[in-house]
Amino acid sequence: MDPRVLGAETDHPETGVPGPVTSALSAGCHRLLRDWNAVCVTDAADVAEQVTPIGTEPRDGGALPAVDELEPEAQRVLAAVPRRPPAGTSTVAVAAGVGLDAALRHLGLLAAGGFVERGSAGWRRKPSNTGGHGDSVSP
Repeated sequence: MDPRVLGAETDHPETGVPGPVTSALSAGCHRLLRDWNAVCVTDAADVAEQVTPIGTEPRDGGALPAVDELEPEAQRVLAAVPRRPPAGTSTVAVAAGVGLDAALRHLGLLAAGGFVERGSAGWRRKPSNTGGHGDSVSP
């Protein structure tokens, strides 16, 4: 995946969670941060800032946004994720009407935000999550 293409498709910078500089597993993230000006995310507040539409204020204290505060594409991806049975990334992308790269980006941010989870069989909405303030997204 080319970060320049993915960032252009989503109108958002790439994000990365830094790891130990001594770990080979951290190399890809560190390269994104260094070479492609990715945004470093280290906690839920950073994730909330990335999934909240541009021009709106992130919630105080790093609280995650309600479903209706997510950007429209993230809302479509979330709506495409079933509660059960889990669905694969390509299935979610098709149902949401987005490309595979955009689906992966949003699923990762939605997972970090506590909206969805990934298991061995695919993605599903977290059973306890109703979108922050009780707002729900129908499947």
